[in-house]
Amino acid sequence: KKRNLFQEPKNGWGSMTFWDTLEHIPEASKILEHCRSCAFVTLPIFKDEAHCRESRHFKPGEHVWYFTREGIIRWARGLGFNLLEHNSMESDLGRQDIETFVFKRVA
Repeated sequence: KKRNLFQEPKNGWGSMTFWDTLEHIPEASKILEHCRSCAFVTLPIFKDEAHCRESRHFKPGEHVWYFTREGIIRWARGLGFNLLEHNSMESDLGRQDIETFVFKRVA
């Protein structure tokens, strides 16, 4: 802010990145309303509720959101985004249950 580089999300951006952060944001949908093009999201993905509760990523009070792969795609679609890309490269490299999504604004 001192260097005048901070911008409020409500002012909008062409693209937004959420590397290990979206699951911590209570009103994430309100921030994504201001994304005009692409949203890049990396976060833990779960098979089901049991997998979530047994996971090292189950952190009530810290994580607000817990998604399955289909769940985050459906959630993003409801906000006007289609899935452009998905990969599990971070999990392949050793980060347990971490997946990356690129969503493109369509509406």
